[in-house]
Amino acid sequence: MAKESEITSYLGDDPQTCVNCHVMTPVYNSWMHSSHREVANCNSCHVPHDNIVNKYYFKAKDGSYHASVFTMRAEPDVIKMKEASQRVVQANCIRCHVQQVTQTKYECLNRYRFKSYMQHITV
Repeated sequence: MAKESEITSYLGDDPQTCVNCHVMTPVYNSWMHSSHREVANCNSCHVPHDNIVNKYYFKAKDGSYHASVFTMRAEPDVIKMKEASQRVVQANCIRCHVQQVTQTKYECLNRYRFKSYMQHITV
């Protein structure tokens, strides 16, 4: 059974592994045609990168859940991330795009400060 399910493939980072579940095929195809495919794989976004223990714990926990859902044929029509997964994805967006996020934050702050300063001049 372990050989047939290719269980060891889930320890790696090959995006092809995620397509083992037919529900993921449209998501995989979308990723294949995106700019992210050049720099990121599924695990780049969907597992924590703060330490290796947390990474594999999260993969095991999430993977066990997915395996049980798909084995019981209980997969939903629309896949929704759990709150823990949402936090991981958000943290990884910021981790990879920190320069853009920081620049945007400072641009917004500077624009707000300038606007506030100009409003106070007329008072």
